[in-house]
Amino acid sequence: MGESQENIPSCGVLRREPIFNRELEMVATALTFLSCDPQSPFTPAALEQGLRLLNEVTEDPVFGTLPTVVDVPAQSLDALLDLPWPLPTKILRIKGGKTAIDDYRGSLATLAQQGFEYILDRGTGPGEMELKPKFWAVKGKTSASDTTGSPAHAPLWSTQIDTREEFQGCVENPSTTWFSGRFWKRPEVKAQRSLPASQVGSLRLLAQLQNPDVDVNDVERIISCDTTLTYKLLKLLNSAFFVSPSRVESIHHGVNFFGLQRIKNWATVIVMNSVDFRPREILPLGAYRAHLAETLAQALKRPNAPQYYLVGLFSVLDALFDCEMEQFIAPLNLHEEIVRALLVHEGPYGELLKWVISAEDGKPDWSDVSLPLQGLDLMRLQLEAQIWTNEFCHCLRGQ
Repeated sequence: MGESQENIPSCGVLRREPIFNRELEMVATALTFLSCDPQSPFTPAALEQGLRLLNEVTEDPVFGTLPTVVDVPAQSLDALLDLPWPLPTKILRIKGGKTAIDDYRGSLATLAQQGFEYILDRGTGPGEMELKPKFWAVKGKTSASDTTGSPAHAPLWSTQIDTREEFQGCVENPSTTWFSGRFWKRPEVKAQRSLPASQVGSLRLLAQLQNPDVDVNDVERIISCDTTLTYKLLKLLNSAFFVSPSRVESIHHGVNFFGLQRIKNWATVIVMNSVDFRPREILPLGAYRAHLAETLAQALKRPNAPQYYLVGLFSVLDALFDCEMEQFIAPLNLHEEIVRALLVHEGPYGELLKWVISAEDGKPDWSDVSLPLQGLDLMRLQLEAQIWTNEFCHCLRGQ
């Protein structure tokens, strides 16, 4: 990657991964706290930093009420006994080979007494069946005849699934009940296809909203001509999530108070949310990328920070509409730099989007020296973006 050690911060980053069931409903979250050192990303120090930070940022569950699985190095099990636990569920995925697991069986027993459950990777060792984990984690597809997840054993969790086709293959094994990987972020593109009429209408509305040539009057007219969009936007602006000195009675009032680009961005979120897509976690992912990209742009004192929000939000359009990004990016008539960012992750918007996505996957890209991130508390910013996303999407679902 060509990373410069001077460009790598000393803080950590967070990888958050949704876990789905067979119906692509989110049923749990997997968390990994990583150091920023690509040579040694998975360390006890990063885990401790992440757990302490979770205790600081909020009293409410950051990741909702669904089960949360925390990746833990086997050598951190002893230290875990002395750390305050910040999550409503106590589920660990213990990372380490057979020797490491054998060395810490006593700690496992103590943690079990404290209410912790644990997940192990398949292949822990010849004596692995003596252990009784909540799940066995396996990479990708397993044979349909694999009965590890039968009633006599723990079920399977298929991880690192890259495509929708691989996901369908994993579903064939009745023992597999949890599924995770990058497959859900990617469009299921089998051939060039025409968008359904409902999606064409949504795309047309997105194009009107984000046309760089529209002014305040144009945006007010575009939104006001759609009664449903007007109602939902005003309801969102008057929700507890936003703070305004008085009730927002009109789109004009909203533009004056929040600014034109923010109104365009929030209206865009509502239009995207109206599309029939699965899993429903796609839009929250776009909202998270959007908020984190805008926050980083502000921290780096870059101009046009709300445009970074738009780039993050639109980065999930291909998964949302289930087609290649190139197929619908031209009709949107976006600014050239935004198109470049979405298609090839280049330019000022693209380099920041590239970093946000790489950090999201737990592999932050430090190769671009034009991103001076050394002084930022990146893990805290990621957690705060997640909290913002949870609250924003909660308001969105209430419409």
